[in-house]
Amino acid sequence: MVRHDQYWKKDKNGNKLPYVDAVIVKPLKDATTRFLALKSGDIDWNYGLPFDQIPQIKKKTPDWMTPQIRRGSRWIFMQLQQKHKGPLQDKRVRQAVAYALDKKEILDGLTWGLASPENQIYPPGQKWYFKNVPDPYAKGNVKKAKQLMAEAGYTDGIELTMIIRNQTFHLNFGTLVQAQLKKAGIKVKFRVLDYAAHRKAARKKNWDLNLGNYSFLPDPDWRYRTQLESRASANFGSYKNKKVDKLFKKSRGETDPKKRRAMYREALQLINEDGVILFFGHLPLAKASRKGLKNFVTNCQGDTRWAYGGASHAWFENGKDSK
Repeated sequence: MVRHDQYWKKDKNGNKLPYVDAVIVKPLKDATTRFLALKSGDIDWNYGLPFDQIPQIKKKTPDWMTPQIRRGSRWIFMQLQQKHKGPLQDKRVRQAVAYALDKKEILDGLTWGLASPENQIYPPGQKWYFKNVPDPYAKGNVKKAKQLMAEAGYTDGIELTMIIRNQTFHLNFGTLVQAQLKKAGIKVKFRVLDYAAHRKAARKKNWDLNLGNYSFLPDPDWRYRTQLESRASANFGSYKNKKVDKLFKKSRGETDPKKRRAMYREALQLINEDGVILFFGHLPLAKASRKGLKNFVTNCQGDTRWAYGGASHAWFENGKDSK
């Protein structure tokens, strides 16, 4: 991507943006490969460090690196499909899946202790974060999961299909979920897909489980409703709860902020209880650049293009490269 000399935006000192002449993007799917490319100088900035490297980096940061490690706002989730005929149509089976998973153990395995369990889209500190919302599946309970499976008539267990992206984070996430569900007699079979194929498969809804992480949007109508209203196009899990639909509809016409918050809080509690989407927590940001690249900072969602930072605000200390 080459610098546009007539771009209108300037920095606070009147200098034209962006500073660099060009940005070359190299798609490297594996996190370890990206880290080694950064270390060798093949790339100047790394979108995602491998989380298993974080403890050592925090303990002793390499002299060639400028890390950016902090809490993020992208929410980590798993959707459970209700549309096609199968065991997940039974609420007890969905709840069994939820009880079989230990959120903290999964997040510790994924992020090496950087993320804490949550049960909602918005992160702590954000306007639409709700304190003290009960989480019925806060801790893993394999015994309860097996009990619910038996009540639903699945004493011999079940097999579920998971669509999963061929990216390090998603594959690690899926492997951890697979291992925990196995303890409750729930076998998970993977369909590993690239980004485009995964998006297409999610819309077809011919799967049981789907993992992901999304950014939040400033107003909850654009996340809760567009993903969990029964007729919403992005409701890939085919969730349908008439009371939740009514709360979403009513909240759109409500002008009192307190009343609107109460509606979304109630909807969230119903969504968590139904077990059609499981919220795990929020994805930490673990980026890094070589020392010579300055001011390449992402926002709370990890975006590289945003109003006050990112690639357009970065520069090289020596004027040409990061070495």
